Amino acid sequence: MDQEFRSRLAEELAAEPEPPIGDLVGASVRQGRRLRAFRRFQTGGVAVAVFAVVAIAAVVASGAAGGAPGPQVAAPGAGPTGQTVSPRVYQSFDPSTKLVPWQPPAGAPATGPQVAATPEGVLELLLSLLPAGPTGAYAGNDDLLVQTYLDPGDGKGMLRVNVSKVIGSGGTAPTGEADARCRTMGLDACPAPDEGVVYRQPLEQGGEIVVRQFDDNCIQHAVVEVTRADGIRVQVNIAGCLAWDGTRNPPAPPVITVQQAAGIALDPRWNVTLAKSIVDAGAARFPNLPEIA
Repeated sequence: MDQEFRSRLAEELAAEPEPPIGDLVGASVRQGRRLRAFRRFQTGGVAVAVFAVVAIAAVVASGAAGGAPGPQVAAPGAGPTGQTVSPRVYQSFDPSTKLVPWQPPAGAPATGPQVAATPEGVLELLLSLLPAGPTGAYAGNDDLLVQTYLDPGDGKGMLRVNVSKVIGSGGTAPTGEADARCRTMGLDACPAPDEGVVYRQPLEQGGEIVVRQFDDNCIQHAVVEVTRADGIRVQVNIAGCLAWDGTRNPPAPPVITVQQAAGIALDPRWNVTLAKSIVDAGAARFPNLPEIA
């Protein structure tokens, strides 16, 4: 019976035409493409999901830290490139060691006969001796006291320089003259010979160099005085503030060191007379020099 059924089924199938092989292959290929596309979609979906989770976590973390992330801002004290700018370092002076003066830059040689010094000429000479940096706020008076600001690159500060001729065997000027000069520098009277002195050093060619410090006068944060054997005294006042603005002396850090001030004060051209070329250059540069406030 079973054998007869199988024989009849085989005869019927043999009578039917065979299905086209191309349709089977095409269907199989199309099915394979659909499966691969589905698998790629699954893989991509997982990646997108992972990326979304990470992004959400970042936003949540930012919110926990205080809000959405803003633009990147350089840390305080950083320059335009984000590189940290070192604050100005004021080289301290140790009175227990010998003062080694700084060497000022070489200026143009002075020419011509000597003439009476002027505040404009004194200021001209001072500016030629300063370290590099913009200057300004120029002022002076007939006592040959001059003022300038200097910015070494990280903020401006003030300097005042006075040139005088010491009169008297005791190394002091007459009381009236000295008091007038010291008042213009912000003092009620000239300091006593030893007032504020933290250092003294004799000069090989005669005279001495003295360093003073005054805690109660920002105009004279530190003072370097060179008194030569010929009686010329050069006083460099390193301020810890700026000039009087009508209300106060705004604080400002020192712009030169004691060592630099000593180098400036030791220049041999300082005198109550100056080379005519320096005086003429000062007159041309400062035709209307303001009075020191």
